Amino acid sequence: MKKILLMLPLLFWLGCEDEKEDTTPPTVFILSPTANSTVSGTINIQVSASDDGALEKVELYSTNGLINSSSEDAVVHSFDWDTDVAGDNGQYILYAIAYDDAGNNATSASVTINVLNYRTITFTSQCYEEMEFSFWEEEGVIPALGSVSVDVPKNNGTTNFAGIIYTCGEYPIWDYDLVVEDQDASWSFWTDNNFFYLKLANQLTVDITHTTVNQDLGTYYEETCYGVVPNNSVKYGLGYFYASSNSNVYAYLDNHPIYSHVYWPSLSLPMTNNQLLELTASGATLNFGNEEIPLTTIFDNENGERSMGILQGYSEGTLEVPKLTGGLELSDD
Repeated sequence: MKKILLMLPLLFWLGCEDEKEDTTPPTVFILSPTANSTVSGTINIQVSASDDGALEKVELYSTNGLINSSSEDAVVHSFDWDTDVAGDNGQYILYAIAYDDAGNNATSASVTINVLNYRTITFTSQCYEEMEFSFWEEEGVIPALGSVSVDVPKNNGTTNFAGIIYTCGEYPIWDYDLVVEDQDASWSFWTDNNFFYLKLANQLTVDITHTTVNQDLGTYYEETCYGVVPNNSVKYGLGYFYASSNSNVYAYLDNHPIYSHVYWPSLSLPMTNNQLLELTASGATLNFGNEEIPLTTIFDNENGERSMGILQGYSEGTLEVPKLTGGLELSDD
């Protein structure tokens, strides 16, 4: 009996020596995304974590705080993060903390990424010719009566829109500072009632060599388009011209046996925004009201030709055209 009692302390001491305390922290690091990468929208972040015992959980953090935690029994933990909801564009720091069941924890090296989310700005043109434009870092063309969408960093603030339409007549231009906020937006463009767009069809027996609009109304208003209009009844868009209460159109003919030109002495424009005038050389029809205007012929022109007027061409820094008033609005949609 004494022999057994003497062995008990030895057995107890040997058992305590086997239960060593776990003081080793887990190993944790971010696999993706990589440092200095640029991301947008919802991204997947992968974290590797391991321990010599058992992991309790892995937490993922950004500059703004906790993103999510994972208690999965896995070497790689996967997290989805909506960068757009997270906040403004800019740099964010990611890091992870891993915990084991012994109460140890470790923090990964941080990873800095660049968040860049966009908003879609849609431009719709109500104009009858294509418009060349620049907006933010985008340069392109808005089709006639068409739309173009541009992706711009959200909350970009004041962003300049510049547009120009090259026509045989005037060169309408737009120059506006728009504010890009944290939502998509739509803008519409048009010409105001100081301008009208002219389409001309020729049903005569000869071609039209050139067309003068607002003849004898002064160099500010008068424009000559030297584009040939064939006698094929097709409507050709000549361009934008200044609108006035006494605007007129003269079409000069190519070796007609009787007349040098035909003209419409009074167009009776409605003076509304985005007005379109369609004329036919054998009569004329206004698309607003279908009013018939009799064709008028006159005697031969003594000098035969006229100058281009105030706009003979365009070079950067020398274009002298007044900016259109109005002509821009934020759409409801």
